[in-house]
Amino acid sequence: MPAKKINKVSIVMGSQSDFKTMKLCQKILKILRIRFETKIVSAHRTPNRMYE
Repeated sequence: MPAKKINKVSIVMGSQSDFKTMKLCQKILKILRIRFETKIVSAHRTPNRMYE
């Protein structure tokens, strides 16, 4: 039997100020029991992290 694949949603924001907008997204994912990670990544300040 093949191994079960576990998926995760990434919520990517450009700055901390975007968190207010994306908070509802986190809430919905929690209600739906969907695994997620939240990252704040600035394409200007941390371009290498954005690329990853």
